[in-house]
Amino acid sequence: MYWNFLVIVLCLLLVAILIWREVKRRNKLWLAARIIASVLSIISLACLALPITIPHTLKETNSASSILITEGYDDDSIRRILHDNPGAKVYTTDKNIKYSKATYTPDVNTINSDNSAPIHIVGFGLRESELNLLKKSSILLHPSNIKNAITSVTWRQKIVLGGPFIVQGRFNNTASSPVKIVLSGFNTNLDSTTIAANKASNFQLTTIPKHLDKAVYNITVLSSTDTLENEPVPIEVNSTQPLSILMLASSPDFENKFLKNWLSANRYKLVVRTTITQNKYDKEYLNMSPISSDRITPSLLNNFDVIIADASTLKSLPASDLATVKNYIDNKGVGLIVKADTLIASSAFYSRSFPLIETRDSIGHVVKLNVNDTGLTSTLKIEQPLYIRTVAGTQPLIKDQQSRVVASSKLQGSGKVILTTVNNSFSWQLAGNTQDYSSYWTLLLTKAAKKVPLEEVWSVSPSISQVDQEVHLKLQITKPGIPQVQAGADVVPMEQHPFLPYKWTGTYWPQKTGWKPLINQQGATTWWYVYDKNDWKGVIATDKIRATKRYAADHPFDSTELSISTTKTTTEIPKTYFFILFAISAGFLWFEKKFNNK
Repeated sequence: MYWNFLVIVLCLLLVAILIWREVKRRNKLWLAARIIASVLSIISLACLALPITIPHTLKETNSASSILITEGYDDDSIRRILHDNPGAKVYTTDKNIKYSKATYTPDVNTINSDNSAPIHIVGFGLRESELNLLKKSSILLHPSNIKNAITSVTWRQKIVLGGPFIVQGRFNNTASSPVKIVLSGFNTNLDSTTIAANKASNFQLTTIPKHLDKAVYNITVLSSTDTLENEPVPIEVNSTQPLSILMLASSPDFENKFLKNWLSANRYKLVVRTTITQNKYDKEYLNMSPISSDRITPSLLNNFDVIIADASTLKSLPASDLATVKNYIDNKGVGLIVKADTLIASSAFYSRSFPLIETRDSIGHVVKLNVNDTGLTSTLKIEQPLYIRTVAGTQPLIKDQQSRVVASSKLQGSGKVILTTVNNSFSWQLAGNTQDYSSYWTLLLTKAAKKVPLEEVWSVSPSISQVDQEVHLKLQITKPGIPQVQAGADVVPMEQHPFLPYKWTGTYWPQKTGWKPLINQQGATTWWYVYDKNDWKGVIATDKIRATKRYAADHPFDSTELSISTTKTTTEIPKTYFFILFAISAGFLWFEKKFNNK
């Protein structure tokens, strides 16, 4: 106290003396500046001798936050969190993460016993099964960017022989060079695409498998000579069910001839009835025994799943026969594929939802068709271009390169009606483009086929199931009783849904990668694939970020829940600032006196 008093008194005396000396000088130039500089120099000296502090209030929480490090974490994010939360504890549930300040814990539910404090999750986040163990704790996610990786992917694991196999996804290319994505199988490149540099883009790869049973294809991501990813793509190709088809033709033509041969070669049961003259028909029976087909009767249609007919044949059918066809579509689920032309009856039940558009395209117009979104086919010359206007209640199936519809479908009772304006698909066969021909007719037949109810339907969650990770097996079954399920040699207990008795779920932890059988009590087997921990890292990371963000939104952090204490304290101002002020003030007085001394 005495020191502070002495310093203040001496500084006041010095200020008075300096001001008196400046006022007494004969040279009055810069007088005001000299007085101000004199006062500032003495004040800065006083501040150097005295402790100058600033009072402020310090807020502290009684609950310390926690930091959970996950795969893909960023060091800078951790440092920022620790700076704002100096008392935070750092954890990780991944043994492969080697962070000096992190404590390993096998269970996330042991991280935060005080639910009022938030958990800062750094990296890609947690799986949904892990998030469920957090006891509803609030979290703050600090996600990392996913670089040079496939971030999403989807494909149908089970397809029928002759159908397209389509892999769709998204790649985030953060590099300065393009990457090439290749779909391969049986040591053969099947399709590829390129993603431009510094761009996130969707991709699609397509092929038509020619094998049966299970196989594992690969998606490889190449950057120059480097392989960025090599991911397994399991697929199961099943033989098509031997559909029974009734083909009605008004006259012999190449379209019906090639279609008949293709259906027969693919083991479809087929009856072809071709009109010769009125009430006289040529009949062919392929892969089935002869039956009476002079009239369209219920006893005839009981044998078929799909009817293929040209518009002229349908128009010439007796009213009773046409009524029988409609009845079997409405009530029995039989499908109808109509090959349309300009003479089609626009008011008929099979055409009224498909208004046709005649264009000015030249005869012999060349088109490329997009079949089932698999990409454009090879060229096809359409002799009389005719397109279908899309109306409510219809689903376009096939479009040309200008997005004009050439095949469309609609629900008709329990069945489907499909109308197509392509009447020369055989041109693909003549040109050797059998793949395009197969894709075209496989799509139409699959869409039109009578739907057979399945006794059981399996699904696996997550879709990319990894070894040593929790997997949920979901079963929908119509038979009563508790289903007995085995995953390989392991018995999986199933739990019934409390409100939907046909739904059952079970939890399983696969221990080996590769194909895994699911076997019910009748011995029927459904196959699913278990991936390695290093497979599809970008996709898994995206799923973790999405699941963690969803959890954070459902459990937001509310700072008002924390117990906050306040403490009044002071902080001393650094002496450096006052020394700089003294040097500037004294320097000004020295220069002014040296160069303006009068």
